[in-house]
Amino acid sequence: ASVHSCITVGGTYNGRQVYSIISGSQYLLSDAISGGGKIEFDVPVIDGQIRFDIFLPNAVSPKEKGESEDARKLSLQLLNASFTYVN
Repeated sequence: ASVHSCITVGGTYNGRQVYSIISGSQYLLSDAISGGGKIEFDVPVIDGQIRFDIFLPNAVSPKEKGESEDARKLSLQLLNASFTYVN
């Protein structure tokens, strides 16, 4: 069994953003997005649960770019996420 996951991205900070989605030691998806769109992937169900991590290696803060004192690392503007069980 797995869970189909759909994440809606409203935009990206600093242009094209690379992402990797990993569940345990399994790479589920590696890609890039620029602007808005959807990121879709399936996560295996293990012991009745799903777990995944999203890695955003190009995240950068406005402070690092000299734009402001905001030191938060920014990458994707996440609008929503949906999860659908697939048997």
